[in-house]
Formats: sequence, structure tokens, C-alpha cells
Amino acid sequence: DNFRVPPGATHVLMDRDGPGVITHMWMTFLGPEPQDWAKSGSANHQEMLLRIYWDHSPRPAVEAPVGDFFANAFGRRSSVISLPVLVEDADSYNCFWNMPFRKHARIEIVNQSEKPINLLYYNIDWIKKPAVPADQPYFYAQYRQEYPAQSGKDYVILDTKGKGHYVGTVLSVRTRSPSWFGEGDEKIYV
Repeated sequence: DNFRVPPGATHVLMDRDGPGVITHMWMTFLGPEPQDWAKSGSANHQEMLLRIYWDHSPRPAVEAPVGDFFANAFGRRSSVISLPVLVEDADSYNCFWNMPFRKHARIEIVNQSEKPINLLYYNIDWIKKPAVPADQPYFYAQYRQEYPAQSGKDYVILDTKGKGHYVGTVLSVRTRSPSWFGEGDEKIYV
């Protein structure tokens, strides 16, 4: 019940008609270091792109490296303990965000590595509903990066219009200094 996803391939984790609500996603896979099951190593979680589509939209509502989606950056596996995201022992990736959909949900992983994804296990829990309220928002998550960051300019995390709830950001910063990346303040304009 595990999968091997070759380089450049896309693996579908879920493809279901709704309405419904995804309540939990779990996945695990081999790490990038060479092992008995993968003598040349495996794709790391930064080379695995998670895409989630709602209601047959051509544009993904979620598009992020698996590592960043689960609050792990730069290809390093780390434990995370929070209400919506839990990464146990740095290799059991859990997401507890409620993700409603009205007509259809599709979740896929794209292997962007030159190495395969090995021993991919996953489980997605969802509840079929008679209907999802018209004012129920969808879940969105988008990855972006800027390198190098533009000196003297604010780094924009979100610029949007309409109704919704901003629930947070995973911000990962790489610096030339061994322990400090500089000054900065959060700014929110409504």
C-alpha cells in the first residue's frame, strides 16, 4: 500500500466528488539519504509539489512544496507541533485544516526531483456532506519566494481582496550571517 513516484511524474492522492470537507491529511515517505530501499536516495520534501484543486478549477487552490506546506523548509526534516499541522518524529506529516469543497476535490503530488519519491504512504480523511454553505470559504495556500530579497522593500506575504480569514504564514529565511537575518516588522493593512 505504498507508492513509488518516478521523477517528473504526478501521483493523485485523492479525486472525489463532493460536497464534503477534508478533515485530515497524513503522509510519510523515505528521506533523501541513501537507504536499503533507495540506494541512490529519494526526493526530498522540497522537491515534492503538493497541489489541491477545488470544484474542477484549472488553478490549484494549494500549490506548495510538501516541506513548506508542513512547516519544514530547505529540505530539512523537523518536528512541528501546532493545532493545524503536526510533523511527528520529522517524518509523519499531518494537516488538520478543515478544507470544504462543493463539487469536487483533487489532491496530487508532483515529483520535481531527479530521484523518485520512495515508500509514499498517505491517508486523507473526509466527510461527505449533503451541502456546503454558500458562504463557507475555501482553503488556499500558496508558496512564493524571493531571492535575494530586495533591500529596502517590504516582502509582501499576501495582497488580496474579498471575504475570508487569513490564518497564518510559514516564513523561512536563509541568511549569509550564521545567526541573524536583519531587522523587520510585520505590517498589516486593511
